[in-house]
Amino acid sequence: VVAAWAVVHRNTPAVAVAALLNAAAAWLRYAAVCRRSYRLAVASTVLAGFAAAVVVCSYAVIAERWFRPSQRGLATSVAVQSNYIGWAAGSLIGLAEGGDMQTARQLL
Repeated sequence: VVAAWAVVHRNTPAVAVAALLNAAAAWLRYAAVCRRSYRLAVASTVLAGFAAAVVVCSYAVIAERWFRPSQRGLATSVAVQSNYIGWAAGSLIGLAEGGDMQTARQLL
């Protein structure tokens, strides 16, 4: 609820805070891997979740502000689906970097 309100009423600061939270989450995840710390990994996931709340709430707001009424449905759909495409690409890149090309090819 807070993220939705912030996106509508205080868009620029909300996006800036989300970007900072996302960057902090990335650094925490890096530290978690380096230190093999499950607690740091969980903390990074929580920060990334707060940042994601702003992103998810902004799909319809962006469509409403930047697109004509006849294009808003498509704009919102593309924004939502691009999130899933990013997750899929990240999964495949991770498999490829880890050397498990057999599994990556099976997923394609």
